[in-house]
Amino acid sequence: MTFLGQHNKKQLWTYALAILVIAYGCQSVLAQSGNGKRVAVASPAELIEIVKAHVWPDTDIVTRMAAQRRLEQLARETPDTVVPLLVRELETIKRGDKSTVHQRMALIETLRDIGPGAEAASNVLIGIVQDEQEPNDWLRMAARMALERIGVTDGRTALEKDSKSLAREFVGTARKEEIRRLAEQNAFFIRQELRRSQPNVGVLTAGLDHLVASGEIAADVLPTLVRAYLDPRLGAGAKTKLAKAIFAVGMTQAQLDAAAAKPAADFDPFEDLLADVANPDDFINALAMLELGKLGPSQRAVAALIEALVEKRSPGPAATALGEFGNKASRAVPHLVRYLSDRRIGANAMQAIARIGTNNANVINELRRIVRIEDAVHRSMAASTLGKLGVLDALPDLQSVLTDKRKYTLILAAQAIAQFTKQAAPAVGDLGKLLEHPDEDVRRAAIEALGSIGSAARPLSMTIVRELNSENDRLRRSAERAIERIGGPAAESTKSALAEAFRVRDLVAAKNLIAGSKFDDLANLLDQLPSERKLALSEALQNHEVLRVAYITNAIRVLYTGEVTAVRKVIEISLKDKNGPELLRGLTWSIIHGAGEVNAKDLIAKLAGELQIQLKSAPQDVQGRFKGFGMPGGDIKN
Repeated sequence: MTFLGQHNKKQLWTYALAILVIAYGCQSVLAQSGNGKRVAVASPAELIEIVKAHVWPDTDIVTRMAAQRRLEQLARETPDTVVPLLVRELETIKRGDKSTVHQRMALIETLRDIGPGAEAASNVLIGIVQDEQEPNDWLRMAARMALERIGVTDGRTALEKDSKSLAREFVGTARKEEIRRLAEQNAFFIRQELRRSQPNVGVLTAGLDHLVASGEIAADVLPTLVRAYLDPRLGAGAKTKLAKAIFAVGMTQAQLDAAAAKPAADFDPFEDLLADVANPDDFINALAMLELGKLGPSQRAVAALIEALVEKRSPGPAATALGEFGNKASRAVPHLVRYLSDRRIGANAMQAIARIGTNNANVINELRRIVRIEDAVHRSMAASTLGKLGVLDALPDLQSVLTDKRKYTLILAAQAIAQFTKQAAPAVGDLGKLLEHPDEDVRRAAIEALGSIGSAARPLSMTIVRELNSENDRLRRSAERAIERIGGPAAESTKSALAEAFRVRDLVAAKNLIAGSKFDDLANLLDQLPSERKLALSEALQNHEVLRVAYITNAIRVLYTGEVTAVRKVIEISLKDKNGPELLRGLTWSIIHGAGEVNAKDLIAKLAGELQIQLKSAPQDVQGRFKGFGMPGGDIKN
């Protein structure tokens, strides 16, 4: 039926829950040092490409997760710039091979994490849920979970109808032990929502149809159901659904009324979570560990996760959660070492160690040993981890990986070497061989690594220049940036020639985007151009009659030159625009996260100072719009 295995309807409820293991795992991991900045400044379209490129275990899964998180952040700020792109991708990618299944899954997960802001994706998700020809049950379950999070009326109606049918069919064919286990897993999701400051009613009530159909077989979940029913944050609609489930699994109205009459018991969400971490059900404890990882480090949390590693209780999620704590979880490193060679858990352990950071000799020696094994399953991740840990002594081992046959192993090895910048000069020759590789993504990784190394890569400048004629935009841009960083006579002449050759081309491309009111695409175009072309194009458009265009081009000049005239123009336009505070918040966010080339503190101070000056003479309605607005480095007061 599918490459994930043939599934019958009896299993669909289990898969609905299993999807959340994947989903919460993805949601809990951020980019590690190597690709963090690339993700932070990438456009929505580029982020989607990053997600699609890293859906396999031997790719950079951490970067994919970071890209998903960044898309979620952007979509919460401006849904119209992200959600339509995700919808278009889902509609474009056809059912078929393994790669497209994983890509569609990752895109659906992203829409789910966006939540209500992804309302525009409801129709395509409903189509997936209702598509009886869809060969992959996991995708349908992922679409169900996304619709639950989004919460639009049409989606809920479609889900309720499908949910009741699946629940009846499951209970009618499953064994009692299967019903009990799934009931307890449903109860976990209810407890998880109750631990949140604002429970999502859609998720909290999603499994109630199953509990109603299960009847008294699910009686063990009554304490969780009653706790939810008594929670004052839930409305009448949710309580009505909970009461129906409570009565179905064995409690009477009189018993429920008696429970409601008692004083509310003290509830400690952290203690409740630790109990779920210790739950013997691997499904429950795995999700609880990932939830624990999001709370931030504490001695008790680290101890609970180390205990899980020692007991071999869901060690993969335990490692992922420890990685969330960074160097605060350093005492867990000796316990992670034992899992580095594990085919199933190795990648989790390596990602955690990279985020925690360590100079532990046993860890480094084991990573180097894995890198030297040509057919090692996690060779790519071991290489990536050595790069992120900054183990310069491992450079010869990383160079040996550059002859691997696997595409993403080559890419991750090149990215690891790039971490050492100019100290990786001995690897120039091996990276140069990859410039002849038939795969464009591999060549791009090699070019970017050579750009990071800098002047030592000058002998390869003319080979890199060949890619300036590539039809692949990302490859071409990488080549342009690398040439700029490598420098030297060849680079200078190439840069000058490029600036002149592309001056007209860039202006035409920008004007076409402006004519179509594609202002976000214009911003992305400017952001991705090499510095000389970027500044030349922004200068040509800085006084454009369309204020949005003038704002974008002046914002670019602010980021890359910090010039006073551009700062003044950006503030002037922000005061004219009804969304001015949002425009400045977006610019500030970019500055804080490393966009541009001007010192962040100085730049924010300039913006804050200019805003103070112009607000003094601004109309009252404009002053009201900015009332209480503040930026790091300068508070705005009226």
